[in-house]
Amino acid sequence: MCKVGDIILIDHFNNEFGKDVERHPFIIISTKQRFINMISFDIMAVLLSSFKGENHKNAKLSYEGNIEIKRNDGVKKDSFIKAKDLYCFDSKKTNFVKVGTVEIEVFLKLQKEINYLIKNEKINVIASNLEFEFSNNKENDLNL
Repeated sequence: MCKVGDIILIDHFNNEFGKDVERHPFIIISTKQRFINMISFDIMAVLLSSFKGENHKNAKLSYEGNIEIKRNDGVKKDSFIKAKDLYCFDSKKTNFVKVGTVEIEVFLKLQKEINYLIKNEKINVIASNLEFEFSNNKENDLNL
């Protein structure tokens, strides 16, 4: 099981635009069991992406909510964290592997940025990777 601060590589997910993306790293920010519209999930994570050059780096770091993370912070190459988008996943239905852990200082900075974005209503919760399941099992029916 993964834990907060782990860097995981997810095999397949839908991004904030609904586009299908393969093999991308995320930093786990919560492993608490939660629900969105009665759909269960237990991983909340933020996207981690590498820079494709100095111009790309300058452009990405100009966006609110993007945080620079350097190689010595637990990643393979200088990258950025997209703190504005919180992705929800069900660990039982998501193929992933742990590839590292971020340094505590980076995680605390990330946590502070997410709290700021939440307080200022600038956060996006992305639940497009969750699936609603319906069961015809009478034992599981809700009795009122």
